[in-house]
Amino acid sequence: MTAYLGIPGSFQSIMWIGMVWIIAAASLAACGWERDPPQTALPAEPAAQLADKIETPEPQVTPTKAPTPQPVPTATSVSTRASLPTRASIPVPSPTATATNTPTAEPTATAVVPATTPTQTLTPTATPTPSPVRATATATPTSTPAPSAQLAIDATATLGGYWSDGTANVDILVSLRNEGNLRAERTQPIAVTCRHGDEVMSGCGLAATVSLANGFGPTDTTLSFRVPMGDVSFDIFYDRAKSETLNVEVPERIVGVNRDVWECFSDTSKVGTFWEEDEGIGCAGWSTERIQKWDQESPLRVSASGGQGFVAEFKDALQYVASTLDLQFEVVDPEQVVDIRAYVGITVPEAVSKRVACFTEAFGCAEYNIHNGEVVWSRIVVYNLWPQQGTEFGDLDANKRKQLRHAMIHEVIHSLSAMRHRTEVLSIMNSEAHESAKLNPIDEALLRLHSHELVKPGMRMKEIEGLLVFEDQLLDAQSVHSQIEAWTLLSNAYTALREA
Repeated sequence: MTAYLGIPGSFQSIMWIGMVWIIAAASLAACGWERDPPQTALPAEPAAQLADKIETPEPQVTPTKAPTPQPVPTATSVSTRASLPTRASIPVPSPTATATNTPTAEPTATAVVPATTPTQTLTPTATPTPSPVRATATATPTSTPAPSAQLAIDATATLGGYWSDGTANVDILVSLRNEGNLRAERTQPIAVTCRHGDEVMSGCGLAATVSLANGFGPTDTTLSFRVPMGDVSFDIFYDRAKSETLNVEVPERIVGVNRDVWECFSDTSKVGTFWEEDEGIGCAGWSTERIQKWDQESPLRVSASGGQGFVAEFKDALQYVASTLDLQFEVVDPEQVVDIRAYVGITVPEAVSKRVACFTEAFGCAEYNIHNGEVVWSRIVVYNLWPQQGTEFGDLDANKRKQLRHAMIHEVIHSLSAMRHRTEVLSIMNSEAHESAKLNPIDEALLRLHSHELVKPGMRMKEIEGLLVFEDQLLDAQSVHSQIEAWTLLSNAYTALREA
């Protein structure tokens, strides 16, 4: 054996054990194993510093082993959305405080010590166990009105036509119905009264019964009333104390106009042609297509100069024509301001000396001034062509007095209506007719239409036509017996005879 093999056996065993241990330790070191570092306690922070970071009481913290201390974020880094209020504005809630409905905001970042949110105490609503509901349950029943009949009425009016006396028929359609939930009596009384302004009209109202079908209706009934033109009110009474008022305006019209008269009145066939200066533009003798007339609201002031008999006859002739034209007048002293100044029974030389002479070869003349269709001034002259027989009206024979009366009426019509000469041979306005001393039916009808209050100065014929109700359109047309047709036939026959 060699020398080193001579180590005692026990020592050799110890050496082998030590070598094994060293090799094992080296292997573990090569694998990266080391011992745990010594445990270090989490350093405590002052209470004031901790209060800045949390809003609730500090909980108990159990130290963990060997964590690496992390930096504690400041108050402004808790939320990335908004800065938290300072501690002075947010009181630290007491664990025993009563919770409200406003929850405590939870931070979005992880703090070292999470805040403790107080528990919101909720009082749960107990869900009752359903129980059967009887007819007498406490549920509020729907209110049902007591059964009743409630009558209501609608009324509409239509114009039924006009009568020759100027009244009109108004037809009222009454519709009665029951809006209630109880059947009404089938026969219902109604009553109607008429008022013209504030005055109740006698003979206009009525009482009637309406049959309400099935007690509910509606039922329509037409009632007719004869009323004056203008504003009329109908008070309709029904269902004991109920009433409705229907206000109606009956259009004002010129009623009973003969169609032949209107054809003559509106004739403008001479417009645009040549005609005699003293003639009108058509059958009626008007000087223009527009109406010319006096104001009818106030009396005309008239003065008359001449012999006493002539003045008296002139006043009579003036009254005769003025009544037809619906004009009022008063005779005043010639020295006063007047609307119409008349010289009657004057001779031609006297008229020349007074500077009022006109048409000295005729019986007389009339002049007038027009302003906006209204006659505002006029002068009339009627000559005494027979002064050798006498200077008073009574000194002349009957035939001459008749001719002078004709001349007075003729000139008064010129003055009061602005009508010129007519071509109808039997008209008092014909320049060649001197025998008649009164208006014929055509003359009178023309003047009455001209004088109607609805015919205003300046109106055109078309406007007037819209206001007319002709004779054959009247509700009592069959009872109207006009003299116009008979006179027209007579006038046409006389004209034909003269021309033959």
